[in-house]
Amino acid sequence: GTDAIEAGTVYAKGIAEGTAKIKVTSADNENITDECSVTVYPAHTHDNISFQPWDSADSLPDKPGDYYLTKDVELSNTWNVPANGPTCLCLNGHNITMTGQNSRVILIKENATLNLYDEENKGKITGSNNDTYAGGGVLISSGSFNMYGGWITGNRSGQNGGGVEDHDKFYMYGGKITGNNAGADGGGVFVAPGKTFSVS
Repeated sequence: GTDAIEAGTVYAKGIAEGTAKIKVTSADNENITDECSVTVYPAHTHDNISFQPWDSADSLPDKPGDYYLTKDVELSNTWNVPANGPTCLCLNGHNITMTGQNSRVILIKENATLNLYDEENKGKITGSNNDTYAGGGVLISSGSFNMYGGWITGNRSGQNGGGVEDHDKFYMYGGKITGNNAGADGGGVFVAPGKTFSVS
């Protein structure tokens, strides 16, 4: 069973890949049985988290939750990490690449928390060529960023923080920040006065 949805992806257990007959209960409680194609993703669990697959190649989640990438993602606009709950994202060896101009890759705002993982530790947050704004790879404007894996690399800011600009809380437990540059201070990481940056 699953919650009611208007359209989208339904995750189910015990179904083989291919074509299956699935019974769907509509909003008016009418049972409808139809055939549809079924794509099966392998279980993805680590750090005591069961991640759900994220299958888009040009967007990232707009609701908090636990996700892993099934493919590389290219963004034309900054990803605003959803608020009101932690978002756990496993790169799963894939890249998030900014293709738009003057855009940072990720923005973490008030009441938002991003926990970044990558078991393979080769996925990258990359591609920002941000001449206008601070924070090329990630800007923490007001929120928390916990980095457990992945690379932040190949990003540029015309101001501070080529890789990461921290105006709140940044805890780095793993991963790498390398090969970024800034027009002012903090090619890798810029930490605003009085804010938290911890590496362990």
